[in-house]
Amino acid sequence: MAERDTLIVFTRYPEPGRAKTRLIPALGPQKASDLQHDMTMRTLALARNLSTTRGISVEAHFDGGSQSLMDQAYGPGIRYVRQVPGDLGVRMRSSFCRSFRKRQGKVVLIGTDCPGLSRDLILEAFAALRDKDCVLGPASDGGYYLIGLKKDLPGLFDKVPWSDPRTLEATLDAAQRLGLGVRLLEELRDVDRPEDLSVWDRALEKDRMRRISVVIPALDEGTRIRRTLESLMGGTNVEVIVADAGSADETVDIARASGAKVISAPKGRACQMNEGACHASGRILFFVHADTVVPPGYDRDIRFALKDDERAAGAFGLRFDASSVGLAIIEKGADMRTRRLRLPYGDQGLFMPAFFFHELGGFPDMPILEDVAFVSEIRKKGRLVILPSRVTTSARRYESLGVFRTWVMNQLVYAGYFLKVPLATVSLLYRSRASVLRQWAPLYAAALKDRLLGGLEKKSGVNR
Repeated sequence: MAERDTLIVFTRYPEPGRAKTRLIPALGPQKASDLQHDMTMRTLALARNLSTTRGISVEAHFDGGSQSLMDQAYGPGIRYVRQVPGDLGVRMRSSFCRSFRKRQGKVVLIGTDCPGLSRDLILEAFAALRDKDCVLGPASDGGYYLIGLKKDLPGLFDKVPWSDPRTLEATLDAAQRLGLGVRLLEELRDVDRPEDLSVWDRALEKDRMRRISVVIPALDEGTRIRRTLESLMGGTNVEVIVADAGSADETVDIARASGAKVISAPKGRACQMNEGACHASGRILFFVHADTVVPPGYDRDIRFALKDDERAAGAFGLRFDASSVGLAIIEKGADMRTRRLRLPYGDQGLFMPAFFFHELGGFPDMPILEDVAFVSEIRKKGRLVILPSRVTTSARRYESLGVFRTWVMNQLVYAGYFLKVPLATVSLLYRSRASVLRQWAPLYAAALKDRLLGGLEKKSGVNR
């Protein structure tokens, strides 16, 4: 079996009075504990990204609490390992030994209290271990926020004063005695003392400025949502919110295991997306269907598209996860509709600044075609950007009903919207897969007649 690189996150369960004790005089026990929780969540989100995009194994080695409490606090999908008793050196040495006993490859260990630690820095640490025996990330207080090894080095942790301004210096001295090649990363600042809190505040503000909150409405999507979540977790500084309407399958478990936040919402795509947006912390909102896979680099594309226009919104191009002549024609039609008429639909992934979404009032509370109505409002007040990259959405409905029949039903739905047929009736017919024309025709004939009569009366000045 090939060796797999491992990222170990050193943390502790956020118990008031025992977490971030040096910050308790400034924050109090509960807020200090909350800060510990938030820092761990932020670091684990970074770790999950590396697991998804680079295949790096992730473990959280914790002190205090229990495995079940850690699982409840931070979600499944990560291996939680209790730290052994002893000082910091004993605990880190034990964690490294455990990894190397499992024949894992390079191992990097990080803490949770350094907001400047980035995905690129962690990858730089792993890359440095190809040529060096040890890599260290210096902290401005004299310690270090990261240490990486590619083999067990017992003497590296001996006679080192921990939580001391000489921690890094003593570690470098030990490395020199052992004849090790060492690589130092850039120096960063930890958040350990009251005067460090401004570092955390600046990091949070930077996160909020660039964070993308992805909202996925879901109901019994257990067979499809995993691929959607895996594609989304490849983004940087991305928050994923699954607005679940009471799934009876494994949708919720899969979402939580991926690191997504799961909230309960009333059934109905519009209600679910609006509820998800209320729980979002990002400055950018991105609405994705549960059976849609986003392209690599989607987060960079979205940020670049919204860089110069706060009132812009956008969507991706469309492709299906199956191929046929009929589906190819549908894709071409979607391209023409989207790029020439600027009329993307919800399965193409709609994104916009959060304030613009709320300014528009969110998705209208409609049983169907909420995306069409919402895009119409966007076009009245803002600019629509269509990205060249494409999302891949499920062709399941086309495959189930047939491409032509599904296309005809879609056109009937849109016609009903513009003819002002009651959307509850349109939705019922669509979701029941009513036979083409036979059940739709009388309804539409009456609506068309009503519109024609209304137009004639308006023209003649007659009131009904």
